[in-house]
Amino acid sequence: MYLLLFLSRVHLMQSLKIPYVDCLSVRPSVRPPACPSVRPSVRLSVCLTVCLSVHQIMSGIQKVHRPSAEARELYSLLSSPHIQALLSSHDSVAQSDYGPVLPPLPDEMPEDEEAMRIVCLVKNNQPLGATIRKDEETGEIYIARVIHGGLADRSGLLHPGDMLVEVNGNPVVGLEPEQVIQILINSRGTILFKVIPNATFEIFKYHNFILLLRCQVYMKAMVDYCPLQDSSIPCANAGMAFSRGDLLEVVDQSDAQWWQARKMPCSVSCAGLIPSQRSVHAVRGGGSVPAPPAGEPPPHHPHW
Repeated sequence: MYLLLFLSRVHLMQSLKIPYVDCLSVRPSVRPPACPSVRPSVRLSVCLTVCLSVHQIMSGIQKVHRPSAEARELYSLLSSPHIQALLSSHDSVAQSDYGPVLPPLPDEMPEDEEAMRIVCLVKNNQPLGATIRKDEETGEIYIARVIHGGLADRSGLLHPGDMLVEVNGNPVVGLEPEQVIQILINSRGTILFKVIPNATFEIFKYHNFILLLRCQVYMKAMVDYCPLQDSSIPCANAGMAFSRGDLLEVVDQSDAQWWQARKMPCSVSCAGLIPSQRSVHAVRGGGSVPAPPAGEPPPHHPHW
């Protein structure tokens, strides 16, 4: 702080414009003029100028036959290891550009180009934990749901409503969901997804989080249920079988017809699909979950 105040003094700023010997031989009896307020940008410019001239100042002191006490004190201060290290660091920073060098944008890039996200997941022996669906009108492939506790859910990078553009460099728009699943099955190790994020997911996620905070649901099963025998379940492989009397922890109620739950005590981290309370009466009566209303995505969502 002392050095900053010293370098900001007006008589020092003025002295940089005249020979250093005249500056350093000033006697204590000569009182410098009062220092006016200096803007931060001007003060920084002065400090940088002085830092670059330090070696010249020290050389000027050495050439003086009888330097003043102030000049000797300044020489001792500027030659100390701490100040020398400070000046060396300044030179290193001033001569380097640490900002990222970004490539120029292509001239023909459309203005309405949607943001793209690259997601890299490492495949293991477990499923990635998500279901996909196809928009029959556009042929686009979307993530229908992310299974709680699965690899996709734990990564936090894939969300319901995200549009899949490529999988390991293979475009998937126009393919059938089963063909996309086959690409994933044939993939080994690292899987690279190119997706367009769902813009409304963050708002949905916040409201769903508040809902979960208000209500942590545990249920006791009153019926037997087998997803492989239920033709209305979106993905039988993602379903969870349970028996009468089982204790279930409901971890996701975002779908009005299909909840995600785990059997207690929990032995696996990945949840499974079960009928919601809205649909449980149909299951209890020996039927199946009602078909979704018009406009909602088709019930068949392959699991990967």
